[in-house]
Amino acid sequence: MLLAGCGRGREPARPDSTATPTQPAPQLRLATADGSVFDLADQRGKVVAIFFGYTHCPDFCPTTMADFATVKRRLRERGDSVRFVFVTVDPNRDTPAVADRYAKGFDRSFVGLSGDSATLAEVQRSFHVASFIDTDSTGRVAENYLVGHSALVFVVGKDGALAQTVLPGAGRLEWLFNALTSALEPGATASE
Repeated sequence: MLLAGCGRGREPARPDSTATPTQPAPQLRLATADGSVFDLADQRGKVVAIFFGYTHCPDFCPTTMADFATVKRRLRERGDSVRFVFVTVDPNRDTPAVADRYAKGFDRSFVGLSGDSATLAEVQRSFHVASFIDTDSTGRVAENYLVGHSALVFVVGKDGALAQTVLPGAGRLEWLFNALTSALEPGATASE
């Protein structure tokens, strides 16, 4: 299942298929907590793991971020060559500072990003990430609403190409570890 996380069984329309491994990663330029801009294009030479979620998520988001922390520890010194990035799908509650504080709660080197609704919607479209705000039976948004969202992890290789998309589910931690290990190999490119 490509779409999961925090909804009540309702899913947004399934996005188009994800990018092929030889395709350049989509553009990702979003605000950081200090007011600067994180630009994925500036990360060439590093491997980047990207997850879209939100800070009030009760299940997939904290689990995935904990997986990021576990994988970073397992990679040991190679983990410093990976940028772990959390991108919010809930700009109404997750400012750049809130998103970054959440990410850094799992590891001080993690990056949390946010932006305005229009910019985040465009980034989500480019990565084929779907999300929706859960409503009650009358169509109203609750104060403590949930956000249904895709629960994919995108691994971007050192060459800036999308190396792998890691799906949610059993074995995700191992798949993520293996995807990052492969992307970190000397001379690794996403087209290999």
